[in-house]
Amino acid sequence: MDDLGRCKGLLRIWRVRIRGSLRSTGKVAAGTFLGAKSSVIARCWRLLAPLALLPTMVIPASPQTSTGGLHGQILDPTGAVITNATVTAEDRGGRKIEITSDQTGTYSFKGLPPGPYTVKVSAPSFANFTRKVTITADGDEKLDVSLHVATQHKEISVDSGEQEPNASDPGANVNSFIIKGKDLDALSDDPDELEAQLQALAGATAGPNGGQIYIDGFTGGKLPPKSAIKQIRINQNPFSAEFDKLGYGRIDIQTKPGGTKIHGRVLVDGSHSSFNARNPFVPQKPEYYTVLSAAMIEGPIGKKGAFSLVGEQRNINNSAAVNVVVLDASLNPVPFSQALPDPRKLTMLTPRLDFQLSPNNALFGRYQWYNSGENGAGTGQLSLGSLALNLHKTEHDLQLSDTQTLGPALVNEIRFEYRHGTTSQVPLDSSPQISVLGAFVGGGNSLGNVSTRQNYFEVHDNFSNARGAHFLRFGVRTRVRGETDQSTQNFSGTFTFSSLSAFQTTQRGLQEGQAAAQIRAAGGGASLFSIVAGEPVISDVSVDVGVYAQDDWRLRSNMTLSYGLRYETQNEIHDHADFAPRLGFAWGLGKKGSTPNTVLRAGFGLFYDRFGQNLLLNSRRLDGVHTRQFVVQSPDFFPAVPAISALSSSQVPVVYQIDPHSTSPYTMQTAVTLERKLAHNSTLAVTYLNSRGVNQLLSRNINTPLPGTFDPQNPDSGMRPLGNVGNVYQYESQGVFRQNQLTTNFSIRARSWLSLNGYYVFSHANSDTSGASSFPFNEYDVTLDYGRAAYDVHHRLAMFTSLDLPHGYILIPFVMATSGRPYDITVGRDLNGDSIFNDRPAFATDLSRPSVALTKLGAFDTSPIPGQKIIPANFADGPGLFNVNLRVTKAFAIGGHSESEAGNTGAQKPNASSNPFGGVWKPQYTLRFDVVVSNLFNHVNVGTPIGNLNSPLFGVANLLSPALGTLTNANRRINLQLQFLF
Repeated sequence: MDDLGRCKGLLRIWRVRIRGSLRSTGKVAAGTFLGAKSSVIARCWRLLAPLALLPTMVIPASPQTSTGGLHGQILDPTGAVITNATVTAEDRGGRKIEITSDQTGTYSFKGLPPGPYTVKVSAPSFANFTRKVTITADGDEKLDVSLHVATQHKEISVDSGEQEPNASDPGANVNSFIIKGKDLDALSDDPDELEAQLQALAGATAGPNGGQIYIDGFTGGKLPPKSAIKQIRINQNPFSAEFDKLGYGRIDIQTKPGGTKIHGRVLVDGSHSSFNARNPFVPQKPEYYTVLSAAMIEGPIGKKGAFSLVGEQRNINNSAAVNVVVLDASLNPVPFSQALPDPRKLTMLTPRLDFQLSPNNALFGRYQWYNSGENGAGTGQLSLGSLALNLHKTEHDLQLSDTQTLGPALVNEIRFEYRHGTTSQVPLDSSPQISVLGAFVGGGNSLGNVSTRQNYFEVHDNFSNARGAHFLRFGVRTRVRGETDQSTQNFSGTFTFSSLSAFQTTQRGLQEGQAAAQIRAAGGGASLFSIVAGEPVISDVSVDVGVYAQDDWRLRSNMTLSYGLRYETQNEIHDHADFAPRLGFAWGLGKKGSTPNTVLRAGFGLFYDRFGQNLLLNSRRLDGVHTRQFVVQSPDFFPAVPAISALSSSQVPVVYQIDPHSTSPYTMQTAVTLERKLAHNSTLAVTYLNSRGVNQLLSRNINTPLPGTFDPQNPDSGMRPLGNVGNVYQYESQGVFRQNQLTTNFSIRARSWLSLNGYYVFSHANSDTSGASSFPFNEYDVTLDYGRAAYDVHHRLAMFTSLDLPHGYILIPFVMATSGRPYDITVGRDLNGDSIFNDRPAFATDLSRPSVALTKLGAFDTSPIPGQKIIPANFADGPGLFNVNLRVTKAFAIGGHSESEAGNTGAQKPNASSNPFGGVWKPQYTLRFDVVVSNLFNHVNVGTPIGNLNSPLFGVANLLSPALGTLTNANRRINLQLQFLF
């Protein structure tokens, strides 16, 4: 046998040994060559040496591999996915691998040898895209592509390591968050906690309303289960005319489309009180547990369709902490703490269908059914167990979207949503409510029986058209809300006591058989009694329409001017013409002809808020005709409730109305951003944001006694401008706010195994209103309330990272911190006769006065006299908050098969033996374990302290803060989670 024949024989032996999972990883066993001549061995060694490294490439002994990957998603200019797009990866030797994007628009290459590649993307009716990327060993590069509608510029070319030429596009702002994949894992699986965390991450919101959540382009609705979410975008394209709300703080959630193959997951997540740290506001830790169960399956429907189905159920056996001061059997004040059961059960089912009807027409439909029940709501903090409510809510939500490419430069998207919901509420105690300001709230729950039926329609029609250097967008949105509301709120009446001492004196007087005059002379008696009577059913239909046009004009390759106009209108208020101009500018800085790594952005826009339907319903219900609300100052009949006929003959009903001159509130927002692309795909953005709110909503009693004419000791005193017609509460648009924010956003992708995203915000805000239901301190001078806004939180920090550890562990910390939120200091009494208990004290000038209260925050006079300075609104600072959540993940692959390198979406598996010559192993099943720790360091984050100077709890916080998206039954919570993926 010649040398070549001997080598062939040895090669066959070598291949058999490889297929038998030979453990040797590079050295040929000596026995293999026994009997061979040394010269032949040497020649065979030279022939076989390259193969000696093959086991280390295919069957690695460690998690390291010598190949890399590339993945991403193909989108059109509207953000819709592009299916069947051709994606080609070509190495420097001219070898090509070609795949197509699936039903979700995603593509993935695996097993690519390290080195430079040219990636090309093409799809019918869209301009081609070309970019150079470098694949590294054990790396998985990410390249999302947004294809432009085809114009005379057929191809976009980008050099490796540089920013795309569309870095100046308005939607490419790097101070936005895009959360998906492992970053999405950092967030809570509980939709309620997830929503609170997203609001915290939105950060740079303006005004009292915070950010708005969009789900697949629609406003409002319940958050879908996290397993149904594909990605979340925050603060993207902030000055687009397409959106009615402020861009900074906008949260856009996109759900997952169906898959091209059958995949699914089953998840169980649970926590028990034995794992968790005790709530410091309850004397003993009650037993409770939470269980979240979820399942998802997705797959194809024929050749042109796909489906996904997600179901979720949450059993939350929670508890509410009560921390109050009450009277014992001897009528002495004593502190009282209690954990009250508050069980909830929530079920959600979300199917979705996607169809590629033709190469130019994609259709998707999503339906969501939501059902929740809660027994024991309405308790906690100052509310005793007698205020418990039973709640039930059901919601059906149907969404349809049809995207059509009408021509080489025109895309039309039509979206439709119908939402139907019912809500019922039943109090366990229907007796009159007793509110002792700053001490406790007892008796029955004044919210009463409520039954609500809502129907909601939302229709969008959006066009996008590319014409040369212009990218035009225009469209219309219509929303219709119909609601029928049956409510017996406050039909049983409410007694309000200004202090615990007044309630104590009243109870002692009643026990001793004293007359009402004697009780009041001793300092007792209720300060106020209110009750509602009449027809409990009210209906309303609210309609608003928005029309917009937007042009992104590419002045140069590195410079884009965006300008647009939005027109909005709604029924039921006289303001029917709201024009909202938008302007944005982006300039890529750098040498001419080069791709910019630094971008300067600036923008300005007007953003309107719609007049809320809840205000319309309330003004119709309490109009003095449908129902009548009676308010009695210093009532002398406690605890008896007088007949409505008796009150009708002696009292004038309270009326709620809308100011006929009210206009829609709006915000003028200006922003300047400097963005910089750093090494390793990292970015940094610094933004200055100025927001100015005009025509902000507030409530005002326009029949308050004229200043200086009301004596708090005589409730019948005072000259009223409208005469003896009672209180007239009016919704008005007189408020303003001013806010300045400096935001730093950062995203770091140092390695394939390490990512870090976060932001820091410094903010300062002043306002004279806290919302439509807030009343001014002085009904005749709203400007006296201008000062620190209730949402004036100076410092905010949010940061989350994903760290791949050895042995397949993934560590995901999520850090949130804020400085204290301001709060008001009040005297707990009505000093001006407007029946609102929001009067503030003055800075004390004479410490000998009996009305002076000495506190750690200063000396305050609770009965101000002329010449004394009233303290500013939101004078006190609440405590800061700090929270670290930690998720630890470990996945185990079970079974599997190999796929070719081109087009598979699997992951390399260590020690796989199948198809050792170039295949990539794909697991058939995956078992994943997660441990989630909320508030890792057990830091006590308390809520806002009580600001009533008459309260025995003044300056004390009596609950855990829910501001950072955590449940308030435990200070530190540990959840164990198990997922099975197939």
